[in-house]
Amino acid sequence: FTNLNLPTEETAHPFRCGTCQDCVIKCPTQALSPDGLDARLCISYWTIEHRGMIPLEMRTKIDDWLFGCDICQDVCPWNRKAENADDARWQPKNEHATPDLKQWLTLSHEALDEHLRGSPLRRAKPVGLKRNICIVAANLQLTSLLPDIEIAMLNDPSDIVRATALWAATKLGSKTALDATANDPSPTVIAERRSLLDSQPLPAQEKSVNQDVNGG
Repeated sequence: FTNLNLPTEETAHPFRCGTCQDCVIKCPTQALSPDGLDARLCISYWTIEHRGMIPLEMRTKIDDWLFGCDICQDVCPWNRKAENADDARWQPKNEHATPDLKQWLTLSHEALDEHLRGSPLRRAKPVGLKRNICIVAANLQLTSLLPDIEIAMLNDPSDIVRATALWAATKLGSKTALDATANDPSPTVIAERRSLLDSQPLPAQEKSVNQDVNGG
């Protein structure tokens, strides 16, 4: 950005945390430790920055966080001492603070991007937000969204959304999701479908046969 010689401090920035470990204790995924942040466990990383599939082991940990987390910021004593900004430009829009998940899921990617113009929510991109909506819906058992999730599972242009919607649909009790996606050519959807099939319990008769073969 510049070829100027910038002044540097001779000593490291002083440690300001003292004995406080509120952020470490309150972090829902244990992403924080006294040694720092492990982004591989950070909800904000997965829901905002990550562009692909969210690993299975992280999906339930996301709980109802659609975009980011910031618990560590909320519990920090230094942040609590900061003055609140009352300027209208810093206040969240109601439709962003309490999103209509059905609307966001069913809007086209272009329409959703335009709907969020001027908002930091655009950082996750429409694909990321729709993926996150599917995960949140499954975690909260929002069965009212199942029909829309099944539509996204079949028709969304992003295979990331389709694969995540397939997972969410099965978690919400869909009886047709696995069969309906049998011909999806995307390797991402195929991998998710195979994982779901592998996790299905064996039918009683087949389980009995397998036990006999294995000497059970």
